[in-house]
Amino acid sequence: MAQIGWLSDSGENVLFADALTASEVEGSWNSIPHEVLVLIKEQVTKVRPDGISVTQLLGCPRKVFLEKTNDWFSSPIENWPALRGTLVHSILEQTGGDRSEVEVRYEREYKGITISGQPDSVRILGKGKRRLLRDWKSTAKLPYYDNAYSGHQMQTNVYRWLLELDPRFTEIEIVYISMEGVKAIPLKKGGTSKWGKVIPNQVLTDTQVEAYLDERLIPLDRQNRTGVPIPYAQVDDGDLWNCAFCPVKKVCYTLAAEEIKEDIVSGTPTYRIPPRERKGK
Repeated sequence: MAQIGWLSDSGENVLFADALTASEVEGSWNSIPHEVLVLIKEQVTKVRPDGISVTQLLGCPRKVFLEKTNDWFSSPIENWPALRGTLVHSILEQTGGDRSEVEVRYEREYKGITISGQPDSVRILGKGKRRLLRDWKSTAKLPYYDNAYSGHQMQTNVYRWLLELDPRFTEIEIVYISMEGVKAIPLKKGGTSKWGKVIPNQVLTDTQVEAYLDERLIPLDRQNRTGVPIPYAQVDDGDLWNCAFCPVKKVCYTLAAEEIKEDIVSGTPTYRIPPRERKGK
């Protein structure tokens, strides 16, 4: 199961086919041009590889499970960032050259679980021992500080592990692209600045990456094997910020209510209750 349509401006669920039929006749649907809707639909319905991806590790595991096991709708505007990123990547694919791999998917097994990922580019540096791993991010605004966002740091560190690149000879860089321009932010390898300030190490070792996989990969695999999502009460606090934008939020909260009832019957206290939805005026 997957996204099967869009939410209209009035909050109605509309199947892709119905929205595209309307936009083809009128030129647009919900103020979005027909051509853009066609591209968005192609992007969100693209066949994804089986198994667990690096991208899935970064988000809420409960959301990953519920999106796979339910049909759902989302606003075209919420789909737009994914299409915007695809447009950027499609241009970059033409610039690789002989010393670079662009958009190549890799797989690696960890504790019997297959994980896959597709770094945007890996370039050979110098005489061939060093590598530059880059991930390109399209964004509305460029980061103000010279630090890549934490989720992007972790994503590229897992990519480095996935490709089995030696962290000592691997440079990792995240390139942010917006209408304001381009900003490349390398991950710091740690040390001491010329002013004596300690610089944290942002390029993780294999041991550090695998500790993260134990925390994030194992629960995702357990969901897939058992067919039961991680309970709402056990979702990491750091994953809750995205609930307001989650397309399967209603399904999640309904299931959470059932989990709470089961906890009450079993005598197990529940420490997290979904927030009540505020109705618009």
